[in-house]
Amino acid sequence: MTLSRESFERIYRCEQDIKTKERKLLVLNVVYRGNVPAQVARDLYRNKSWVSDWLKRYGEEGLGGLKTRPKSGRPTVLFEEIRCQIKKELKESNYC
Repeated sequence: MTLSRESFERIYRCEQDIKTKERKLLVLNVVYRGNVPAQVARDLYRNKSWVSDWLKRYGEEGLGGLKTRPKSGRPTVLFEEIRCQIKKELKESNYC
């Protein structure tokens, strides 16, 4: 499915997830505005491989390819007492 530039810009503006929005901005600038991928990488403070990976996923999967996928493997376990200790130390150091 090919979207018009106006449709894609509307979809970009409505995106709530910041990471997905950044990827849509990449696609908007390269695919719909015709900017050079290397320049867009510099503008977004990303490397060229990040740009090429996301452009490839967009080309293969469309808009759905720009969303973050769940990671495989065992999730990180952080015990409640450790979490409380971290919060306490951050509060005492005026970080939050």
